[in-house]
Amino acid sequence: MKITKFIAVLAAAVVMPVAANAQACTAATQITGLAGYLRCQGSYVGNLNGSASELTQLSSLFGRTWRYDGSSTDTNFGPFTSNPNQASSGTLTFDGPQTGLFVLGIKAANRFSFYMFDGGVSGMASIPFSTKGTATNKRLIAQNLSHSVLYEDATVVLQSPVPKASMFEAPTIPVQSIVPEPSTYALIAAGLVGIIVAARRRRA
Repeated sequence: MKITKFIAVLAAAVVMPVAANAQACTAATQITGLAGYLRCQGSYVGNLNGSASELTQLSSLFGRTWRYDGSSTDTNFGPFTSNPNQASSGTLTFDGPQTGLFVLGIKAANRFSFYMFDGGVSGMASIPFSTKGTATNKRLIAQNLSHSVLYEDATVVLQSPVPKASMFEAPTIPVQSIVPEPSTYALIAAGLVGIIVAARRRRA
């Protein structure tokens, strides 16, 4: 009986994938406590480099379509002003205020988490970060930041089609300029001559 239970547990462990630590990202209270913060996902094992699979993962987690905007390890720190990769907490400052929806990726050691924000119209110039949100649930030990990445909302909004004219509206008829034929001028001239001749006869 014990052997049967052991085999069943082992089979379940093999079949079921290891779930991400869905609660770990909320440990970064510096990030989740900000105005404009919407939600987070993570942590996950792997790297952040803007790959196609990464963007697909973002779409499945947050919906919408996302564009990779760069990493703090890029030339001139990408969309950031620096890469504070020797600290487990600090401030990430953007090159310019981030407006609308965007996602911030935080990576430390071999784990990362995603944080979604709404920068609104005025935008967010910087975000205080903590790598505690990338740690495991059991041991929330913050590792030094490896790098951070930025993703912008690239969802295409289709505009409403122009409404068709109502069936009760009169159709617009294009106005064409009419140029008389030479024969028409001749008839007009002959008519004028006839009127002048008739008027003189009446006077006589």
